[in-house]
Amino acid sequence: DRRHDFVRTALECLAWCALGLLGMGWGLHTADALLGRALFYAGAGAGNAGVIFALLGWYRRGERRGDW
Repeated sequence: DRRHDFVRTALECLAWCALGLLGMGWGLHTADALLGRALFYAGAGAGNAGVIFALLGWYRRGERRGDW
């Protein structure tokens, strides 16, 4: 269970990182400066927040299982 949860969390982190990079890249390649800035910061926020929440969920599930 511990290894499966670790792999799941690692894949979640990679997915959130990819989503954040996609948003940031879209923001960099947008012609409108205001929209580009909004997309860039939204991508950065989504990527960072997604990774943080995935890791917090991993910790919470580990607590319930009694891993630490």
